[in-house]
Amino acid sequence: MAGTSRSIAKKAGAAGLERALQTFMPTLLDRLNRIDERLAAMDRENHGVVSELREHIDTRYEQIQQSMNQLGERMARVEGTIDPFVNSIERQSNKMDQWIERLVRVEMTQDARRGMRAG
Repeated sequence: MAGTSRSIAKKAGAAGLERALQTFMPTLLDRLNRIDERLAAMDRENHGVVSELREHIDTRYEQIQQSMNQLGERMARVEGTIDPFVNSIERQSNKMDQWIERLVRVEMTQDARRGMRAG
């Protein structure tokens, strides 16, 4: 009989638990549904923020790319302006070198003539 009373107690406990779960289940399901809705709303909000961030990054990337292209064009223009100036300086430098060589030759020739007169 002890086995039967134990079995009856188990069944009664299970039935009581089942009844309690049935009582609380709608409330629990309602809470779970609200949590699910809040998570879905947060997901939509995050998706919107991520989309805005992507657009912002794309815009900034395009702006930076345009700035780099403009900078490259300006550098090319500056280089085009500087090249003739550098070439002019190099030509002037070559002319100066030629004049210095001539001056040294003249000085050497005059020194040689002075040395011959003195001797």
